[in-house]
Amino acid sequence: MKVKVNELDIDIGESDYSYQKAMELKLEYIGFGFFKNPEGKVVACSLKNGTMLRMIEAEQNNTKKLHEANYEKEVRDLIVSKLGSKLSLGQMKGDNRLADLGGKDPEEIAKKVSQLLGISVKAVPPGTKVQLKNDKQGKISGQYYGLHMTKDGKIINLKLSSGGGGGSTGVPRDAAFYEMGLCVEYNKMMGMSREEAMKAAEVSNTYETYEEHLTEVCSKVIKKAKSMGSFLRQTGGDSYKPHTTWPGSDGTPKTDIFGGKNNKISVKKKGGSQLASAKGGESIGMFKGALTYYEKYEKGNKKKVVDGVISSIEKDFISMNFDQSVTEIKNDVVNDYIEMRYKEIKKEASKKRITDIPGSKSKKNPDKAYKDHARSEMISAGIAPAMGNWMDKFIEGVTINKSSAVMKWFNGYIKNEKFKEMRENITGVIDGLITHKRLEGDINKIFEDERFKAWAVYEAATGNFKFSGNNKLNSSLLPVANKILVFGTDGSLSVKKIDIDWASSYASHVKTTVGFKSSGRSSFSSLRLLSEDVKDIINEEQLLFEKQLVDSQLEILSEFDVKGAINNLKSIGKKLVDKVKGLVKNFYENVVKKVVTKIKEAAKESIEAFVNYLGIEMNGNTKIMVAF
Repeated sequence: MKVKVNELDIDIGESDYSYQKAMELKLEYIGFGFFKNPEGKVVACSLKNGTMLRMIEAEQNNTKKLHEANYEKEVRDLIVSKLGSKLSLGQMKGDNRLADLGGKDPEEIAKKVSQLLGISVKAVPPGTKVQLKNDKQGKISGQYYGLHMTKDGKIINLKLSSGGGGGSTGVPRDAAFYEMGLCVEYNKMMGMSREEAMKAAEVSNTYETYEEHLTEVCSKVIKKAKSMGSFLRQTGGDSYKPHTTWPGSDGTPKTDIFGGKNNKISVKKKGGSQLASAKGGESIGMFKGALTYYEKYEKGNKKKVVDGVISSIEKDFISMNFDQSVTEIKNDVVNDYIEMRYKEIKKEASKKRITDIPGSKSKKNPDKAYKDHARSEMISAGIAPAMGNWMDKFIEGVTINKSSAVMKWFNGYIKNEKFKEMRENITGVIDGLITHKRLEGDINKIFEDERFKAWAVYEAATGNFKFSGNNKLNSSLLPVANKILVFGTDGSLSVKKIDIDWASSYASHVKTTVGFKSSGRSSFSSLRLLSEDVKDIINEEQLLFEKQLVDSQLEILSEFDVKGAINNLKSIGKKLVDKVKGLVKNFYENVVKKVVTKIKEAAKESIEAFVNYLGIEMNGNTKIMVAF
């Protein structure tokens, strides 16, 4: 049986040497189980059951695989060396693995590799089967994209693994590595050795993966830097607990590199780094932080807006025409009195069997006559307006209520029946004038103010409120940044102090969204703290109203001879109605004045407390659209 090994035709059965005999004859071993005899003829060890043939085939395949593997590595290394920095590609353990460090589009990578190698290169999605080197179909990876190509007749499949690996070439995706690189290069500039600089910077174990690239970029940046302390330490990967007032849980510090209390530096890479990309609780927290600064440092602006809100409410209160309410009460008094007296008159007329009812129509409809009698009592009391020959409407034999009876009913009616409506009326007025729609227009002026937006930028950059929980500036806490460093891979550098002046330059890049809604189930009960104050105010004014009502009755009665004279009765009633009208109007106005006073007192606190006092829930969030 002949096989071809290294271009030689070998007849395995031609020599029947065992391996041991070949050694005894001192034949020259030339590999793959073959020997060369003194005449230069290649012979093979003959092993039983075809084992020698299988060994030969295996060694042939291993040689082929080794060559192909080396070729795969050569192609991979060529791609990294030529395209690594452009496409953020690096080496990884495993000859067929590329580190996709920049998250580039695999189709774009395949296109660039194709241009480099001058062959067709296909981007293969995870789990997709392609032709493998063993002439079988299979996946390059079930998790990552791959590159499939054929070069020089050889199939090459490279896996595009994400993240770092075991090489020193490549561009890091995580910005934290640049923070480390800046610290290391600064420390080296301060006289430290490489090892000392890395130790002081507290770099991660994977730093060396990107060291070549980081050294190249960060050394150029640091050459332009001024003093930032005796050494720098990377802190961006640390975690700190936000203050309890902060609605979010992310503990990432704003200080990325630390060089002492005067050099708590936030680092941003040119080309798309965001000042803040907060969502949820972080966005709400920035809104709250900006509001606390605005309250303290922009008092003039805050007062102007809040005073405008109060002035608007007060103006509408004052413009309310309570005369209409008094007129409605007066009309209700007459109608309700007639309904009450009608029943009494009908009962009395029936008991006395009175049939002489004035007016031809009234004789056919006695109920109308009874009501006319009652209305005439109210007219004679000066409460109802005169209508025609009202004095002829009295039914002979039926009692005509005296002034004392009318007043007793009137006072009780106002105190017990109508005052319920007065309470409902005034609470309805207050609820109608203090709504989230009114505040939405007025309070929003604060959040549209460029100064408010500037404070939002300040909080996004420093984290001052997030970690301290207060509006005192320049917190000494380590996670609160006080400088911002912006660098480029071209070696550019800018370091600035973070203050309100710096933040103001980015105010136009802030978008604030604020929602207002009434809290609680019913409109008036939603006024929370204010509702309690309003109830107390109304109760207080009700007691005063009732006392003045009684005092007015006694005062008016003492001025007249009340023996039943119609003229006296009418004068008493008219004066009483006028007095009640004044008391009702005073009640409304006194309640309104006291409510406005309470609102003004609440406004002296924070805007949020002021809005909450009015029973309005205010939910705000801030989006900072600042890129470097």
